[in-house]
Amino acid sequence: MRSPLWAVALLSLLLASCSSSKPKTYPVSGTVNWNNVPLAEGHILLEPVEGGQPEPGTIKDGTFSCRVPAGKFKVQIRASREQGEVNPAMGARPRVQFIPARYNSNTILEVEVVAEGENHFPFDLKSTP
Repeated sequence: MRSPLWAVALLSLLLASCSSSKPKTYPVSGTVNWNNVPLAEGHILLEPVEGGQPEPGTIKDGTFSCRVPAGKFKVQIRASREQGEVNPAMGARPRVQFIPARYNSNTILEVEVVAEGENHFPFDLKSTP
């Protein structure tokens, strides 16, 4: 016969292993300008330098906000716009990425999010380096 205390201990262990142990996050905000004009809309991705889950955000009217753990992050900023003729099959003009790779896939942007203090980051992106 097994002890009920053993079953309670096993259940407690299982519940503890299923519980989420997400790291504490902090509010991050900022501005994104493209050639001295607020970026109308786009996406921002903060990717931990030391590895981990990237944190996405939305850029609207040149501002963004999200929550991320403390640490150093590579920042990717993407935005697209319509270009060319209407594609009859799609019924719309194709969208093309206009933010250069140095701000997204080959980013030069980095920030450090701190537990204490303001995490507000301005990004002034230019079409030419």
